[in-house]
Amino acid sequence: MGEAIFEGISFVLALFSQVREQRSNCRFSTQDLFNQAPNYERVIQAGKDARHFWFALREWRGDDPEGYIGSLGAWAERRMKALGAD
Repeated sequence: MGEAIFEGISFVLALFSQVREQRSNCRFSTQDLFNQAPNYERVIQAGKDARHFWFALREWRGDDPEGYIGSLGAWAERRMKALGAD
């Protein structure tokens, strides 16, 4: 059992090493992409925010609607403020 765990950990570490090496060999970074297409970064962030909101609503089980929706609304207001939206 211990040997299998060790092999699993070794595999994961080797995989991380390969990913790190591949990332360092990339010609372009996400920052290069965002510099070439500035709207793309905003679209990616908006998608992440929409996903956060969707999963939060999906996980809600109907308990304490005012508290749950209120905290989700507070999160949305903080995001809008961080993005400079009025």
